[in-house]
Amino acid sequence: MPSVYVLSTCYHGQMPSKELTPWDEKIIELIELGYTERRIVLHLARKHNGHQQKDYRAIRRYRRRVRRAIMRSPQFLEAQRAQAIAAMWESLPDVTDALIRRASRGRPDAIKLMWEAMGFHNTRVQHEHSGDIEIRLTVPRPVRELPRDSEGSIEGSATEIP
Repeated sequence: MPSVYVLSTCYHGQMPSKELTPWDEKIIELIELGYTERRIVLHLARKHNGHQQKDYRAIRRYRRRVRRAIMRSPQFLEAQRAQAIAAMWESLPDVTDALIRRASRGRPDAIKLMWEAMGFHNTRVQHEHSGDIEIRLTVPRPVRELPRDSEGSIEGSATEIP
């Protein structure tokens, strides 16, 4: 199915009503069959004008009606949202490669974004430091053993100290 893009969501400050007319349902059905918005509009304008020259006023009028029909259809809007998310997932490897290239060149914005994506950095947390560093190590002391002879007594005696 060809991609269909809704270019505008606002019609002169008025939002279209949410009810679908039979004409709107027919337009949505044509879009679901794979016809593009442009193709539907041009066909309707030519039919209106008796298949003569292009009537730009009719094209503009039908384009507005087709877009209004699209905006009234919650199923179509949900399908369009799902299609956009799928397209983003498909392009994720290319985007990741581009981000890595920019970060490896030393661009701080790309580095920060990469760190956020990997979970090393969180912009929502305030990272303030006082500058004081305190390090505590708890290492057990080794046990000191004196050398013993074969009888089990400590070699040498206190009197033999030179």
